[in-house]
Amino acid sequence: MHWTLRLISFVIGILALAILGLSGWILVARQDTLQLASAAAAKIVCSNVFVAKRDVDTIWRTDLLTLGHPIFRLMKIDVSAVDHSVDAGIFGFFAERHAQYVEGRGCTNVLNDQSWERPAAQPSSPNADADMLWPAGEKVQLSDNPRLLAALNDPVLQGPGMRAVVVVHDGRIVAEAYGQGFAASTPLLGWSMTKSVTAALVGMAIKDGKLSLDQKHLFPQWAADARSDISIADLMAMSGGLQWNEDQGRLTDPGRMEYLVSDAAAFARDRANFVLIAQRS
Repeated sequence: MHWTLRLISFVIGILALAILGLSGWILVARQDTLQLASAAAAKIVCSNVFVAKRDVDTIWRTDLLTLGHPIFRLMKIDVSAVDHSVDAGIFGFFAERHAQYVEGRGCTNVLNDQSWERPAAQPSSPNADADMLWPAGEKVQLSDNPRLLAALNDPVLQGPGMRAVVVVHDGRIVAEAYGQGFAASTPLLGWSMTKSVTAALVGMAIKDGKLSLDQKHLFPQWAADARSDISIADLMAMSGGLQWNEDQGRLTDPGRMEYLVSDAAAFARDRANFVLIAQRS
């Protein structure tokens, strides 16, 4: 009997040590991964609560858990309606991160509350004229084409978790469909759709003579190396040769840029150039 109790105590002790060791390794060796998860949760919840006006439980269920990583099931999220802020952390205190909403500017991750300078609020954009056709106003003239409507409302074509589908033809909205809890007035996180917006803005700047496709020597930080030869056209075609890790390892450059650095633009700008790497190797 005593031998059995000793064996049980020994096994429990080994398991406790293993759990403590694993926890310590996770908290130290993988601190950046935990920080990324907490920062992503804080930012996603902040934008959806204070910009899109959605409720936290729905956001947790349909935005965080659908990312597929079990770590989000361990995430505790606190939303302050008074401070317009969100705190997220593993169990509420491991790798805690903070996101802050500012009127007219949206939400941002805050790396250090002590050094962060809160920007001034921006005035809200005036409401679009309800009687003018989109994009000048909110009015739409929807098509009654049965094939278009059938395709638009086909659950298989919409895919799981559909939030909004808008069809534009000849500069006008001709069809639209929205998922449960979403409407034409619901702001959505842009993610990679922002690339199209950026391309349009650059095109407008080129048209106005403020930029040119062959323009080089874009940043002072690139003046002394091969990056000085990178042109606007190279950047727009994503062929500038900057070192960029999108799919190798547990932490990719997009994750670092979006959630773990204080200056995302500087992080992307300061990537090394593959030409220089080849010359040194």
